[in-house]
Amino acid sequence: MQGLYTVRKRPLLIRLLTLGFLLAPLGMLLEMAWLYKIPLAEWYAVFTPGIWLPRVLVLTLLAPVVGLCIWTVKRWAYPVLVVYTLLVIISDLEFWFTAQSLTGWLERGVLMAGIVCLIVLGTRRSFLAPYFNPRLRFWEQSQRFATSSLKIFVKRFGTSEVLFEAISFDVSLSGVYVVSPYLVAVGDIYTLDLVLPSGLMMPASGKVVWVNLGRDVYPQGFGCEFTSVRKDFRQMLTEAFKTLKLEARHNRDHSR
Repeated sequence: MQGLYTVRKRPLLIRLLTLGFLLAPLGMLLEMAWLYKIPLAEWYAVFTPGIWLPRVLVLTLLAPVVGLCIWTVKRWAYPVLVVYTLLVIISDLEFWFTAQSLTGWLERGVLMAGIVCLIVLGTRRSFLAPYFNPRLRFWEQSQRFATSSLKIFVKRFGTSEVLFEAISFDVSLSGVYVVSPYLVAVGDIYTLDLVLPSGLMMPASGKVVWVNLGRDVYPQGFGCEFTSVRKDFRQMLTEAFKTLKLEARHNRDHSR
């Protein structure tokens, strides 16, 4: 697994939730037409002011705004989502218990199903992480090189004591993903000796900014941000990228 790549897109979950909120007013129109049994031939009746409770109208109009907040992936955007979700839950619970314009359990179930899905999706780690740790907004980060060719000796910070040996999953000029089952914590600082296939060793200090237990596309390990490097470190790493890229192309050509 080798190659340069730059991730430009936000995580799929964030894109789907944003799209869902932007389309929420259309979905609400369809839901109101269904709940109030409005015939297709009289679809325009869904815009009758009398069937819209003020709170439902406000929540419907606010949905696209919340979607845009989600898209920003800013720390303050997640509380906006939580508050909006709570308001929708309160509104739906009132419908549930008062059965306003509802004729059966199916309609009540539909009202709650969307909220349950929103809560489940909104609490997933892959959704939460970029909001509360901007360093994980990989689509804003520098170009990364996917390679398992780097051997990494992880040492206790400030000492020569090797804690464990690992390999890379990908690396950039700003950090490296270390593949290892060794237990670390966000905020830990280690001395890293990155050994290139050529045998050249590049020492650096790295701070753990992301710990992954192997529950997504990345293998178990952690992401380290380089906090202290030699003056020529990034230049050496850039040259290493070029060499690894040529080797990968050479291997592909010979495997054909």
